Amino acid sequence: PFLFGEHAVLYEKPALACSIDRRAIARAEARQAPLVYVESSAFKRPYLIREGREEGPDELKPIAYALKRIAGIQGVYCRIDSSIPIGSGMASSASVAACSILAVTSALGAKLTREELLERVFEVEREIHGRASKTGPACAVLGGVLWVSWRQGAMRVEQLSLREPMPLLIAWSGRKSLTRNMILRVAQLMKKYPEVYTKIIDAIGEVAEEGRKALEKRDFERIGELMTLNHRLLQALKVSTRELDAIVEKAIELGAYGAKLSGGGGGGCCVIAVDESKAEQIAKAIERMGFECFKTGISLDGARIEEESP
Repeated sequence: PFLFGEHAVLYEKPALACSIDRRAIARAEARQAPLVYVESSAFKRPYLIREGREEGPDELKPIAYALKRIAGIQGVYCRIDSSIPIGSGMASSASVAACSILAVTSALGAKLTREELLERVFEVEREIHGRASKTGPACAVLGGVLWVSWRQGAMRVEQLSLREPMPLLIAWSGRKSLTRNMILRVAQLMKKYPEVYTKIIDAIGEVAEEGRKALEKRDFERIGELMTLNHRLLQALKVSTRELDAIVEKAIELGAYGAKLSGGGGGGCCVIAVDESKAEQIAKAIERMGFECFKTGISLDGARIEEESP
């Protein structure tokens, strides 16, 4: 999830995000026929590309096309299982793209560098969302804590060290994030009221900078305060919802360091910074409100190949 900087990162401001202990898994096989067959536990039907014809859920189309570009004239089968809710604001599409591309590449006997995989996943994200940052792809491919910044008009990704655990809660609002729609909404506001919304975007960038400094000092209380400030600015961008706001307010009321929506908004999840001693109490209170909530930590693992036992 994003700790700081969503939306602003699309306007050349920095962002800070991390990977968590939820994964997507893809299994792939090379096939002789020129067929791309992608199935997912999240959908009842597969996506098929065969002999100039194609059919299946629109959500799987960008993945199928990415795999077709890799396979060329060869056939490929890919099965996806993910513990990351679709539209959660936790880089679900990037995670699925990363594991699928890596699995198919391996099944075909080829290799990708981390940088090449990151670029391919970023390409899928642009197809899905129209505009996208490298934040989600970097979390999926590299793992750990990621700093995304801009240099000479291009996004750069840097992995940051984390020498001690930072407990987090993830609360799912029950409504899918509408990332593409929210990106368009912010763009329209920037066009209509540039003097006002440019300042909000700038402020989010400054909060992200301060968030990095707090992380480097292991000042989790300040990280939480800055996360809440980031949420207030996202509210001003009109990308939050009543459910997300209710989760944030309840978490703060019960003593969380801070909380904010994560990702595009319009739904999805909140990320909550907590002291270990208060995590269970806050999670149970949010669950009583009717939302799913779970404790997690920062995962240092990115995308990887795992050979299945015979």
